[in-house]
Amino acid sequence: MLLRTIGKFVHGVVKIEISGAAPEKLINLCMLQGIFLWGIIKRGDKMQACIFLHDFFDLRPLVRKSKCRIRVVNYDGLPFLWKRLQRRKMLWVGIAAFFILLNYLASYVWFIDIIGTKTMAKERVLAVAYEQGLRPGMPKERLQEKSLESRMRLEMPELAWVGINSQGTRVVIEVVEKTVAKEEDKAPAHIVAAKDGIIVEAIALAGEVIVARGATVKRGDVLIKGVISEPAVVQSKPDEKNQSPKSLQIRAKGIIKARVWYEGYGEALTEETIWERTGNYSSSVTARVGPWQALLTRPVNQPFPQYETVTVQKKFPNWRNGELTVESTINTYHELQARVVTRREPEARELARERALAAVRQKIPETAQILANDIAVIKQTEPKLVRVTAHVETIEDIGEPQPINP
Repeated sequence: MLLRTIGKFVHGVVKIEISGAAPEKLINLCMLQGIFLWGIIKRGDKMQACIFLHDFFDLRPLVRKSKCRIRVVNYDGLPFLWKRLQRRKMLWVGIAAFFILLNYLASYVWFIDIIGTKTMAKERVLAVAYEQGLRPGMPKERLQEKSLESRMRLEMPELAWVGINSQGTRVVIEVVEKTVAKEEDKAPAHIVAAKDGIIVEAIALAGEVIVARGATVKRGDVLIKGVISEPAVVQSKPDEKNQSPKSLQIRAKGIIKARVWYEGYGEALTEETIWERTGNYSSSVTARVGPWQALLTRPVNQPFPQYETVTVQKKFPNWRNGELTVESTINTYHELQARVVTRREPEARELARERALAAVRQKIPETAQILANDIAVIKQTEPKLVRVTAHVETIEDIGEPQPINP
């Protein structure tokens, strides 16, 4: 079917109207001569049919023989399109100018992307690239990737590798940061409780544990002391006094695991009105060139009874070293319509439960071990509102260092 449609378009189709005493006679003569007709319909004493363009010119002797008349109703296809295009010389001039301009603009760098950064700001990498000559509006023929990579590594010693790839009018700068080991903090410190809980395990790797298993602690309580006593020095001579033990401050280390409880709250309505986009929208476009601003598409004062506005700003890259700012602001106004959502009470309770658990999970660290969770429905005080609380019990390390004040 698709090939037949393409074939008709390539060869050209003419729709004709046959009139006369016996239009059927012309159709029969066409069949005898091997001329293909289709879409034959009868309208009163006239008939319409479709014929290929190359067969249309063979109809003249058959029309005379059948004593009928034909009239062209419509025509379509590539031959007719090509003939119309040949008469539009300025169109060809515009197409040629478009491709020449496109080829010219494609020889410049217009966009620069930075990938691979973790702790380093992309703005800093981009600023160094600008200093080394890589900027939007730069001719691609002047781009020397290897030389630029070396200079950028010298300017940013915290980078282990820099790669520059040209992709059309876009240049991608890929960086790999050096992995620098963090300097360990050796300042004297206690291990204190980061949150309330009941101790289930206390192991001191450095320092002295001062809490026992089963003890209830509050946030800020000292769990492992960062102060130890040096052993007393016993003098060998009887007339010399023994030196009393001295206290030594160290950085306490250890594992303090405790049972911790979290609480979350969630609610859901059994009948709720939500606003959705209808698909209808209106937009306004504002262009700014330097200090001049022009409104290209004027916005409607009140496009819809209810709507939300989405603003998108697009800035054209600066040309070479130019400071002229060219940007556009597109405001799109999306129409909103209200939709009432009705839920049964079990559905609302389940939704409130999910919201409560989601609120709790935001508080729980990833390394925590969840022991149990309990869901409680709060007694309804407001109609159409279901409220739920979630209680979750975990075991986690609650110790955190706290510097020892001198």
